Amino acid sequence: TGWVQYRDEPLYLTGSGAITRRGLDTSHETRLHGSLKVYHLPPPDKNAVTPERLQDIVRLFAGLLQRREGLLCLGAVGRAVVSHFEAAKVSLYLSGVTGTRKSAIAGVMQSFFGREFDGSNLPANWSSTGNSLEKLAFLAKDALIVVDDFVARGTPTDVTRLHKTAEQLLRGQANQTGRQRLSSTAELREAYHSRGLILATGEDVPNGHSLQARMVQIGIEKDGVDLNALSELQESGRSGELAQVLSNFIQWLATM
Repeated sequence: TGWVQYRDEPLYLTGSGAITRRGLDTSHETRLHGSLKVYHLPPPDKNAVTPERLQDIVRLFAGLLQRREGLLCLGAVGRAVVSHFEAAKVSLYLSGVTGTRKSAIAGVMQSFFGREFDGSNLPANWSSTGNSLEKLAFLAKDALIVVDDFVARGTPTDVTRLHKTAEQLLRGQANQTGRQRLSSTAELREAYHSRGLILATGEDVPNGHSLQARMVQIGIEKDGVDLNALSELQESGRSGELAQVLSNFIQWLATM
């Protein structure tokens, strides 16, 4: 996904084609696999979302969390898209106990990039290996990618592995570098790192003050979510309205 330069014109590649200053160009094909298949934006249409409705969506995000932290979540969506021009060197982290709707909020944010995303259908989770998460974050260029459900439970080996995976992925976002690896023939393989913005969720927070300083953390308390605002935003995600908002935003960027 993400921005490329084609014949001196900026294009934003998504599963449906390329968004350009003129609209959606389906002659540019992007082959996405696995959980990335549903990164799929509709053709830009400035008449599909009125300015008044856009203001309503902003107000819903403003009231979603206490201290208006929902606006920070909304800003992260736009920040991910411009990573090509200025790399994002922090991750966003939603923490809270079970039942605080952190995955549902992450699903709303992810649905800007495809209407099929929601709190139960997210691109990645922390049960995957660090290497596979690095590759996914690399392929989701100039986009938000949710890594869901960091829970440090199990055997000491399991807990250590999980914290090591978080260290590898989130520090790679901050430093814009991936872990160097050797092939079976002792040649260097390409190193992968996030080229968009990682949104992580979890009941626990990865260890280390240095790593935590590289994350923008939002702690969600019990009863700290406006459920009416969340429900309306979820419906906007399912209907494709949020993906339409992002498509229009990207077209505007392409004209700059």
